[in-house]
Order: sequence, then C-alpha cells, then structure tokens
Amino acid sequence: MLVLRRFFYHVDFQITSLRPASAESVMALHRAFRSESNNPELSAMEVLKRIDEHIVSIKSRKRGLLSFPFWLIENVFPLFCWFRPQFSLMSLDEQKWMLRRYLLRPHYERMKSTVPFAADFMYQITDVIHALVTLTYFTSSTGQSQVGYILPDARERLQGDIAVLSPPDKSNPNPLPINKEDKNWQKPVIPAKDLPLISPRVGISLDGSPLPDEVDYCIIGSGAAGGVIAYRLANLKGKDNSIIVLERGGYFSPRQDFSDDELNMIRILYTEGGLQNTRSFDFTVFQAECVGGTTVINNAICIQMPEISRNEWETFGVETNFLDKHYETIKQEINIDVLKSEMINHKVESKFITGVNGYNSKQSMTERISDPKRLSGNFSNCIGCGLCNIGCRRMRKMSVLETYIPWAQALGVKVFPNVGAVKSETETRGEKKRINNITVRLPNGEFKKIKIKKAAIVSAGAIASSRFLMRSELGGENVGNGLACNFAMPPLVEFDEEINAFDGVQITMYAAPESYESIFETSFNPPGAYSITFPLYFNRHARMMDSFKKSVNFTALIGSDPAGTVSKNRDILFGRAIEWNKKENDI
Repeated sequence: MLVLRRFFYHVDFQITSLRPASAESVMALHRAFRSESNNPELSAMEVLKRIDEHIVSIKSRKRGLLSFPFWLIENVFPLFCWFRPQFSLMSLDEQKWMLRRYLLRPHYERMKSTVPFAADFMYQITDVIHALVTLTYFTSSTGQSQVGYILPDARERLQGDIAVLSPPDKSNPNPLPINKEDKNWQKPVIPAKDLPLISPRVGISLDGSPLPDEVDYCIIGSGAAGGVIAYRLANLKGKDNSIIVLERGGYFSPRQDFSDDELNMIRILYTEGGLQNTRSFDFTVFQAECVGGTTVINNAICIQMPEISRNEWETFGVETNFLDKHYETIKQEINIDVLKSEMINHKVESKFITGVNGYNSKQSMTERISDPKRLSGNFSNCIGCGLCNIGCRRMRKMSVLETYIPWAQALGVKVFPNVGAVKSETETRGEKKRINNITVRLPNGEFKKIKIKKAAIVSAGAIASSRFLMRSELGGENVGNGLACNFAMPPLVEFDEEINAFDGVQITMYAAPESYESIFETSFNPPGAYSITFPLYFNRHARMMDSFKKSVNFTALIGSDPAGTVSKNRDILFGRAIEWNKKENDI
C-alpha cells in the first residue's frame, strides 16, 4: 500500500522528492501558517509542487535530508506534544494550536520548558520549515498578487529598454491593449542617446572544450577574486600559458536562464539552494554557486575602505595607500558610479533623508551620523527593477559574469562550470610545499587529476577555500578560523502612504557614524525574501505582509567579530560545518 501511495504521488501530482507523509505535512503546514482569508486550500498544491522542485535541484547532501523535517513535524513532534495524531490528520485549529503552543514558542517560554534543549530543537526545525513554506508561497503569482507586488515587465514605467521615470512613478501595471494599433500593444521607442546596453553575447558560454590533463595555471573559483585574477593573469601570462578557471556551480546566461521568479533563481544560483545554515541553525549564510560567484546575486553596492579602517590596518603594518590606484582601475572597468535617479525610489530617498536629518537635529555633535547620501554601484543603465539578489536578467549589473569572465575568455582562459575542486596533492621543495596535482569532481560524478605545471590559485571565498585547504592538509591550524560577516538588522517601517519600495534598486541610501562601526542604509526585498525577514508567525506575519506596499527597511549593517569557524571535523548533515559563537560585542 505504501508503494502504491507513493506511486500515486509520482504519477498524479508529479511529486518526486517528498514521500507522501512529508507531502501531506507541507500542505497542512501551508494551510496552518496562512490566514483563512487568503484561501490557502487553493494554493496548497502549488506550494507543494514548488517545494518539491526546489528540493530536486539541490546538489548538496541536504537534498536527501530536506524531507526529514517535514516527516518530524508530521510524525514525531506530535508525540512529544502529549501524544497527538499525525499533524496532517489534526483539525486546522488543533494544528495552529500545536504550532503556537509547542513548536514556535518564544525564547523565554522555551527556556522555561521541561526540556529546554528539546523545545529549542523543535523551534529551530519548525522556524526553518516556516521560512521555506512561506518563501515558496510568496514567490508564487498567488502570493505576489496578495501583497500587491507588480513584476518588472508589467510595470508601466518599465515598458521601454531605458528607464526615463524615477521609481515608483507609474509602477502600476501597464494597461492592456484593445487592438494592435493601441500604443499599449507596442514597446515604447526611447532614444538611447549615449546610453549603451550590454550585448547578450557577453553572457553566453559557447566553449565546450574537454577538461585538460595539465595546465600552467589553475584558478579555483570564478567570483570577485577568481574572475579578476583570471583576467589580470591572462593579460600578463595568457599568451604563452594555459589558464583554466574551475567553478563548482553552473554557467548561466542572463537572457536564457535568468527569470524574475525568486525561488527558481535562489534554486539555481545560491549555495545549497539558499539553505546554507550554521550548525546551530542560528544564521543562514547566503552565497552564490555559479560562474561569477556572489557578484551575480549581491546588490552591486561598492564602498571604498574608509579612512578610519585604513589607519587601523596601518597599525598592523599594512600599507593602504597603494589601494587608490586599484580602486580607480576597478571603478573604470566596471562602471562604479553614484546611483542615478532612474534607479532610486524617490519616496524611499525622501523618507530616509527626513529620518537621518531628524535624528541628527536631536543629537550632540559627537553623537551625530553623516549626512544621508546615495550609494555607488557597478551598474550600466540600471532601470531599478529591484531584483538584484536573484541575478540580473536585464544585464544592467556589471557582475563578474558580464565583465571579467568573458574578458578573460577572450584572452584564451578556459572556464569549466560544474567542476568542483576536491583537494590537491603537494610535493615538498626545501621548506615549502608546491601543489602538483588537483583532484576535481566532474559533472558526471567522476574524479580526475589535473597536473599543475606552474601555480594553483585558491579564490573560492572564505568558506569554500577553507574547506579545500583542509581537505588538502594545507595552510596550518588557522585555516577556517576567524570567520567574520555583516549582521543586517532591518527594522521595518510602515507609513500611511504607499511607498512601493519594491520599485527601485534594493539598497540606495546610507549614513554612518564617524567610527564606521555600522552603516545605516535603506533596503527592501521582493515578496519572497520580504516574507522571511523577521521570525513572525500567524497574525503578526499576516499583518507584516499586508503592509508590503507601505513599508521600507531602514537597516543597520554591523560588522561582526571574527567569531566564526569552518569546522575541521566532518558530519553527515553539514560536512565541514559553519559554526558561530556569538560574542558579547556582537550582541
């Protein structure tokens, strides 16, 4: 019977990664989390199918484990909540009561429970599941319609290739045409003047060369470090040397592969499908896993090192004056400039200026922060669609995918996507070790050794590089230690009027204290990411989603102490896990 039941789910519902019990739990959780006024019964199957598709595409070890939390909520947690039946068999009221009373308790209640550790574990699991189910719903057309979100291609302001109005003017849906003579049936022709656009050819990989057996230079990672190194090295050495770039993720074309579907883009661009957590589930660590690295999914905001940080570096004997010429070079290469009016939501800008000026007017000179200013970023005629974090389908963000990688390829560099660097083999020469082979995992799962004739460059980011060095037994005992991050604290402010902060670049304005211990900035997310910004549930979460069009985040970005580590010991769930021990200064 169990086999037949699973076969039924495969054939009739096209559910392939979740077992029937977990699938029933997904739909029951969606109905319990959503307000009855939103008719969650009508969207339950859509949420189930989108979660199943998300799990199927995940490449990490978590793919096989993602259905387990749903199974726990369905079968195990009810037993710990005084021997209740399976979660999906309860009435809707009982499901909501169990979630509120036992699984999503606030911290002070968990600490007073009979077994605090068990209460905390159940909360962490259920909170992650709430985020996944909620993200899935609010990235669907049903969820977007509920909050009043308008996709970029539907906005009246964005019907042409070049934006001429400042957001959020005419962010409403463009009127439908009544016939082919109607102006709304035709794309507006806007004189480009001196506003060039990136060629679609730039974002397409056409090279299907086999992975060589030996190379002169091997670069591991294709992001902000790897892509720039590939281009610089090709200019210096490319004429007489073979250079390859290895990237564990895929090589995607913005025009062919990118879309405005948040969940789909998170699935193909983010490490572990956006589910890379610390071992304790306290933090989700967002990184890209694709050619171009995290530059493909970041906000393209560029800030030079402030003077106070330079002075601090110099106390450690690190000279910083040489950075100026490199800043200028990068600025010219990827078009870093102050954000323009066509990109910025002018209502958000006005509210932030009013807020900062109001704060400063009530503070002493020593307590004031800087005047509000527009940030700078690496864009090319951006239209302010507000979807920087899921790639840039319109190719207005000058990420490494559209710049240094194709420039390096034009100079002979070969890029190999879906190839993971596993470890290296070394030989000792005097007091130093030299890498002579790198073992890689090919797209078909097989392993291959590449002989390195001159040098290997590890530039896969702090986490992936640490793991590679550990597997290679290189770098000493400090590898994986001292991991730091930026904590984002994004208070949500609701206004009486509609702001439509989704229309415009996601991060636009900033102000900072003289110490630069933090930066205050405007930020906003499309419905999916917005829906999981805060750990709110039931009525409070519904209230937050109802305020989507009237709200904006005024975020405090705080640099953490180097309290994180990449574990040297592997486990079945996380591999070499990311661990974070919060310090008093961070709190």
